Amino acid sequence: MDAPRLFGRFTGLAALHAFLGLQAYALLVVALTGIVRIFQAKRAADLYRDPDPDADIGELHENMSGWRRRLRVGVFGYLILWILAYLVGIYRFLMDYVF
Repeated sequence: MDAPRLFGRFTGLAALHAFLGLQAYALLVVALTGIVRIFQAKRAADLYRDPDPDADIGELHENMSGWRRRLRVGVFGYLILWILAYLVGIYRFLMDYVF
């Protein structure tokens, strides 16, 4: 019986690809924790049923700036790391099956 090929496929690029992908999804979770808090604050201020175009979202809660920063960092970090993981995956595919 032959040894499984799975262990032979774990290379440095595979580890980098997995690391970047996991970090991307970790930052997506960070972004989701920010957006959930923003939704809760907007719901508590009743801005979904009675929208006020003059309302300043930053004044809804004392932690709103932190939640918005968390959302921005999470989304941009997710996008950057996901694109890097995608590019590493494309490179791995090209090296394994084309060249």
